[in-house]
Amino acid sequence: MRIIRIGIGCIVQHAIFSSGTGFRAGSIETESSQARIVHDKFLVLMLIKLSHSGEGLLLRELRGFIDGGGVRACSHVTLRWIPELWIGKASPDYLELCEKSFGSCAICLTDYCVEISRCGRKNVYFVTVSIYRQIGDCRSPSDWQWRSMATWLGKGEPRISYDTKDFGPGVTRDRWNKGEGVVSKTGGEWVEVPRTWRR
Repeated sequence: MRIIRIGIGCIVQHAIFSSGTGFRAGSIETESSQARIVHDKFLVLMLIKLSHSGEGLLLRELRGFIDGGGVRACSHVTLRWIPELWIGKASPDYLELCEKSFGSCAICLTDYCVEISRCGRKNVYFVTVSIYRQIGDCRSPSDWQWRSMATWLGKGEPRISYDTKDFGPGVTRDRWNKGEGVVSKTGGEWVEVPRTWRR
């Protein structure tokens, strides 16, 4: 386990720092998180895995769990507003299969990757959402990266108004991968915060 010191007195271990599994009316949710520092930026990867234990009503429960809004990619985007999980885009079976679909919050430095697969004759769905968050250098609470992550709309301009080279879709995921020695160009689409959801 590698221990890293950033800022004044802030120590981060490059390891899984939280994990858990929950059950809710036939739906299974597993979460785990890791943190790392790449080029003086504090990054967090949160992995959310959702599934259900059978057909029919239990699949509706999984759909209800996603639409409930309790699980968030960031302060601005719930799972419900990730386009790959929109009910309007979903097939009659409640979820549309996809493999490594990428998107990014238009306000803060959060990127995500969604994978939806189905297994077996019982049509058991597996949803995996990898959420990549860049929190900044952790030296000042007035840092734009921290403010945009920690508040609803933050102060200043949203991410979408900055230069795409440094703030465009996929840059946070690419930075995370760079920490593993992998060069990637993720890209992806912006996820707009629906006007009806803005405070």
